[in-house]
Amino acid sequence: MPKEEFPAAKKYAVKTPVHKFPMQYDFSPFSKYVTLNDMNVNGGLFERRQFDTLSSQILIAHNCYTYARSFIEANELAFSSKAADLKRVPQQLSDALGIVELIFTDEKWDTLITSNENLLNETLGM
Repeated sequence: MPKEEFPAAKKYAVKTPVHKFPMQYDFSPFSKYVTLNDMNVNGGLFERRQFDTLSSQILIAHNCYTYARSFIEANELAFSSKAADLKRVPQQLSDALGIVELIFTDEKWDTLITSNENLLNETLGM
């Protein structure tokens, strides 16, 4: 998952104008209820820091949601039966997942693992 810098600056630590979340951040349940103004600190104990205790916790919750949602969506795509979804999954990953499924259903599962060891190691880190 790529690293994304959160917009943090003194220009956001004001009451007005209200700075809404940029579109790339406005997808978690948390981002719908706070603004950049809320997340950036204006004075007090936290004047030298980007975030205070509450905004740090909101950002952590947003990041946890982002990771969990990404894993869910990736799994839904990888195990979908829709051709349009499967086109978005790298072929090597689809092949490896197919082999994993066969391992659980084939009597010669150990042979499947041995004969596909390179693909499984490269793709799934086994």
